[in-house]
Amino acid sequence: MSSEEYRSIDHLKIMWLSQISKQNSFGEVSRVFIELIKNFSKCELYLLDQSNDTNINILAQTIVNLKPDYLIILFNDGNLKQLTHQLSSTCSEINCKIICYCPIEYSKPLKKLLDFKCDICLTMNAWAAVEIEKQLVGYPVRVLEHIVEDFYHFSLNKRISIKKKYYGELYDRYIIGVVNANNARKKLDLSIRAFRIFHQEVPNSLLVIKTTLPINDHGSACVSYRFLRKFMDDIPVIVMMNNITKTELNELYNSFDLVINTTEGEGFGLIPFEAALSGTLSIIPYNSAYLCLLPTHNGEMPRYCVPCTDIPYEYSRNTDDYIHHRGGYDLMYFLTATASSEKSVTETLHQITHRADYHVYTISLKRTELLHTFDNIEKLIEELNTKAICDFEIRVTSDLESLRYYLEWNKEYTIEDFINSNFDITKTTIVAVENYVGENSPHVGIVDINQIADKVMYYYRNSKEKDNDMLELQNHVKDRFTSRAIYNQLLDVLLC
Repeated sequence: MSSEEYRSIDHLKIMWLSQISKQNSFGEVSRVFIELIKNFSKCELYLLDQSNDTNINILAQTIVNLKPDYLIILFNDGNLKQLTHQLSSTCSEINCKIICYCPIEYSKPLKKLLDFKCDICLTMNAWAAVEIEKQLVGYPVRVLEHIVEDFYHFSLNKRISIKKKYYGELYDRYIIGVVNANNARKKLDLSIRAFRIFHQEVPNSLLVIKTTLPINDHGSACVSYRFLRKFMDDIPVIVMMNNITKTELNELYNSFDLVINTTEGEGFGLIPFEAALSGTLSIIPYNSAYLCLLPTHNGEMPRYCVPCTDIPYEYSRNTDDYIHHRGGYDLMYFLTATASSEKSVTETLHQITHRADYHVYTISLKRTELLHTFDNIEKLIEELNTKAICDFEIRVTSDLESLRYYLEWNKEYTIEDFINSNFDITKTTIVAVENYVGENSPHVGIVDINQIADKVMYYYRNSKEKDNDMLELQNHVKDRFTSRAIYNQLLDVLLC
């Protein structure tokens, strides 16, 4: 009997709980692993599709009726915490082990969000496993990576024909591809800005963005097409938002000369690996999953990667135009003092429309040219106490330096302690500011667009090095992320 035959899960009952039928990352990953289990084993596999938020009592009764050996739940940290707390007693009664499959794309995850009631925690890469283990709450953390297969590198003639098919008379341009979902984490604004820098040097270039339709047209959770258009003036850009098949995606990768990726963090990050199998190299931010999933030489960052700056998660995730925000060009509301309103606090930072009857003062270390702006809070307080002002607002420019200056000052003092006690105050809590810009809050990695553009220019001028680096990454993907390799990782979890 071979070792592979011995390592069998055919005797197990496995239940998979996720948004299986949804067209999102949870659904896509679920469908891949469901197919994997079916192809490599004869175990009893039950699917609980939570796409429509099935009542927890119905879920619990289904688990009791089927009595699985393992319940694998794929969701984000908040959903996992809620589901495992609700289902743990049910699973314990029937001796069913709970496995949480939790993608993490940021460092310093909050311990309270990882408070799962489970037997094993799975995540998609070793870097994320270490981040989770730093907040360990009593369960082992294991790695289950992703399958990357069924993408193919076409011949030169076929690649040219595909370029003509997609781009017509623009086919002979140097084509830069961006393939990412339409949300703030992917930082499409940085990709467009980086291309703009490259295009100034290489006018015969074209940017092609394959993204998704926004869920809605407002807010930073999903960037609208109208918003993205403001970055695209005077540069050649093609944007595709339609759903495409895997075959069409393979063609699209083959149509690019290079891919750029400016995501702030990934649980796994399929795009560079799929593109490599398709014969196209990606410029990759060296953050999150990419820190451990890419091939390295003596621990050095691969040549096609760019370093990242650690930025607080909430600060980065809650803005569409990162460079504008980081430059301090947005104004963040912190405090309103008035003679007519009741005292209250707000738990989140936000921007508000200026009221004409309010005196607006701004704290900034960066934008000192603004009217009524102070780089010293004590001077602002002196101004408020010197003038007889009834209603006023205090804002802080959105650069990190100013926000952190306000935060550190506010940890020791509060502005309302120094102004007329007759004012009623509405203010943002210090906890909200700490979550937004604090050093100990979760962090993501942000690229420098100039370094992205420089790397694109390097490969534009050095096609041989580009081909060599692509082939190295392609061989790495073929070796590491096969169905058999990932199934063996799953066996390591289920048979441990």
